Amino acid sequence: MKIYPQLLIRVPQLKLTASLHTEWENLKASIRISSADFYEQIKNISADELDKLPRAVYHTVWKYFNRAQYRATPYGSFAGCGVVTMGTNQQDNQIVVENSQVLHQFPCWTLMNKLALQEVVVTADTLVFSNSSHYTIGNQIRFIAREEDSFVIAETDALKLYLQVLDSCKVPVVASVLLKDIEGCSLADIQEMVDLQLLLTSNTPNIIGEDYFERMGYVAGTDDPLYVLAERKVQEATFSTETFKDIFELIRLMHHFVPDPIFEDLERFKAAFRKKFEQRTVPLMVALDPELGVGYANLDLAIGLEAPIAQPPVTEDVNDKRVMVDLLFKSLIASGSRVIQLEHLNIQQRKVNKAIPGSLGVLGSVVDDLLIIEQIGGPSSNRILGRFSLIGKDVEQMCAAIADEELAANPDVLFFDIGYTDEVAVDNVNRRKRIYPYQLSLLNYDDMEGAVNLTDIDITVAGAQVILYDRNKKKRIVPRLSSGYNYKRSNLAVYRFLNDLQHDGLKTNFSLKLTDYFPGEDFYPRVQFKNIILSPAQWRISVAALKRQIAGAIDIHILADYLKSVGLEKYAVTRTEDRTMVFDLADEADLKELLHVFGKFDSFILEEGFVPTRPVVKDSEGNGYAHQFVLSLINEQKQYDTIELNSNTPVGIKGVKKIFLPTEDWLYFEIYTHPLRIDLLLNGPVSLVLAENNDKIAYWFFIRYGENGSHLRLRLKLKSPSDHLYMIHQLNKALYTYMMDGIVSDIKVCSYKRETERYGEDLMAMVEEHFWLDSLYVLEVLAHQASDDEKYRLCTEMLMGMLDELGDLTKEGTVYVNKVCEAFSEEYQISGEGFKKLNKDFQRIIKTLLPVNDVLSASFVACKISARMLLGHCPAKRKVKLVADLIHMHLNRMFAAHQQSHEMMVYYFCQKMLLRQSALAKAL
Repeated sequence: MKIYPQLLIRVPQLKLTASLHTEWENLKASIRISSADFYEQIKNISADELDKLPRAVYHTVWKYFNRAQYRATPYGSFAGCGVVTMGTNQQDNQIVVENSQVLHQFPCWTLMNKLALQEVVVTADTLVFSNSSHYTIGNQIRFIAREEDSFVIAETDALKLYLQVLDSCKVPVVASVLLKDIEGCSLADIQEMVDLQLLLTSNTPNIIGEDYFERMGYVAGTDDPLYVLAERKVQEATFSTETFKDIFELIRLMHHFVPDPIFEDLERFKAAFRKKFEQRTVPLMVALDPELGVGYANLDLAIGLEAPIAQPPVTEDVNDKRVMVDLLFKSLIASGSRVIQLEHLNIQQRKVNKAIPGSLGVLGSVVDDLLIIEQIGGPSSNRILGRFSLIGKDVEQMCAAIADEELAANPDVLFFDIGYTDEVAVDNVNRRKRIYPYQLSLLNYDDMEGAVNLTDIDITVAGAQVILYDRNKKKRIVPRLSSGYNYKRSNLAVYRFLNDLQHDGLKTNFSLKLTDYFPGEDFYPRVQFKNIILSPAQWRISVAALKRQIAGAIDIHILADYLKSVGLEKYAVTRTEDRTMVFDLADEADLKELLHVFGKFDSFILEEGFVPTRPVVKDSEGNGYAHQFVLSLINEQKQYDTIELNSNTPVGIKGVKKIFLPTEDWLYFEIYTHPLRIDLLLNGPVSLVLAENNDKIAYWFFIRYGENGSHLRLRLKLKSPSDHLYMIHQLNKALYTYMMDGIVSDIKVCSYKRETERYGEDLMAMVEEHFWLDSLYVLEVLAHQASDDEKYRLCTEMLMGMLDELGDLTKEGTVYVNKVCEAFSEEYQISGEGFKKLNKDFQRIIKTLLPVNDVLSASFVACKISARMLLGHCPAKRKVKLVADLIHMHLNRMFAAHQQSHEMMVYYFCQKMLLRQSALAKAL
């Protein structure tokens, strides 16, 4: 990792030594911008009259003053931003900023409805473009539309004309082009599509790129509200990256130590997608459709499917969280001090599968010799920086350069920003320049190069990751939101999904706040790593307890003494009343305001505050300021692998039938029973039915399955579809007694959906025939009553035989086996003792004799030959994956339960066999 050489500096409006009375007129000007209603109450008040204001009004004034002095979070003109270029030489940090701010003013987004909601009358010159959320279902087109203050899934007839128009204007075109190019298209047709919201016009707002109001030629009137971003230009700076010399060591520690947040909706989506689509690749909008697909985050209100009660939460990774909490708790109890130094804890590093994002945002400040960290993480530092790109070229270019760094680490994927508007009251923070070369605009206007269309996006779930693939650009695509907007506020499923997806496979949280893990405590020590403060010391103040303690009224002197007694002496911070306020505990005016806050709550949290005695940021007159920095850490290692979602069907192969309904070629049973009873059924009634009706069956195979209840999946390819009812009757008759005795709980006849996405249309029929031979072989093993050790030996031999077929790819197969073994050892947390046991197991297995039985041996050879023939027909780039799939299904059939654990054992034994082969080859 490296430090990006520029950072964003955020500076409050007023100097640290400012006086409310002296700065009153400047403060009023800022209040006028940010709170017009409150400004009306105080606009005629002079500085001399401040002390005569009603108590509540004065407290509000004081809060604004406190913000303008201490809080660097930009809000109107209360704080401004600038760019600092850092050096590498160790030197005293000093940033000199302009004495005053430059205010960048834009029409407030609340004015958007004046333009966007105007009725559009389509003419030949009207610029139109397709609503890219559209997709077809039967003879209907579905698409996302706005309805009052929400989004809905709308539906209309899939007219041929509509489909032609939608396909012709993925990018904005004038209506006259459609009239000319599409036979039978009229202005009335286009108008109807605009009214339906199937087509959007250039009146539609855009949140990314050229400012919407500027594009529309709108000039704000004198009474129009404004959106203001303040710039505090940097005159000169000597600021060293050495300031952050310990940050990388902290990142490595936090990578192993801090648990990941659970994105419950995304995890539920993955599970539901795998269940419904398995390894298939489907259009994104189909996957998110609550009827055709699996929906997202329960956001299916538009079609009347609201759940009466929220779904239960996804279980957190308890082990990760427990380890961290236990370690911190022991430190908390044992130390008895106000500070936990993380570098002094015995933190065991563990393997973390999640990568660090391409850029990490670090929000904090330099206070004398300390680094105060408020936040580390996010999928990109542009998440914090993006909104400030409107300030000027310096910030815009910094954001774009950070995006370029992310792209350089992942050259095989495309990152895209997400344009979205919904809440006029808060969408100002969503506005930004174009930062990434690609963007997806959700019901937003987009005439820029690099537009990504929802209609072009396919999705699949590969392993633990969700993969998006752009059919048009023929690349994997990854979302990035370069906006500070809280996307959880949205009820639009696709927007929520894309934002959650930013975090998939990444470690995006490196912050540590004790209150997140120990709620309800009265005291929280400071958490520190070397000179870096991650969590300030905090005290829960009980106003009632304090009153009982002093047996009387609280005044500022009693308050100051009490705070000093608990350890708060210089500065205190509250985060109540939706405000962050800093109190100088040596200042009577501040103590009065803190006492006023006391009167509003039964209890609240006070935390230690940090105000510099040697301010890093000064103006040209030497006045010191508080500040925040946004530092960007760049991870130059790749986070995303190349993945092609091309069809497994070679050119020239005619598409095969993928779904067979009952009474078609395949007859598919689900027989529900306990896992230990499946072998009984296979060796008994099922085998009997298959043998007695062998003349009616071309081939068949079985699978064990546990989802929605343990069951046996039995699939028969009948020679004649007319035999379906007969075969159902035969199986029912064979299982009747088992059903009556409760051994079988249910029998279902289902549609058979072939896994062509996993095996390829070109190999599907051969795979089914191999599964038949594999099933016959496993039945022989079960009939032989083979022990687990014998099964391990047989399965290892089968896997070794498949790997032999890889030929020149044998090395690739070895790499694959090693990779699988490593993944299993991490999942099962196998340590030294665990490996010792596995080695003993291997020594025992290698001495286990293979079962001797002519029928069994012949069946084993037939299955092995079938697998090798199948691999021989498989394209080279798919062979290793096919080996993985075939052995996975083989082990599924072979073992009654805990197939994954048995799979781990077989892969480990295979790895040991490969090592032995390699050693013998070298010896020769």
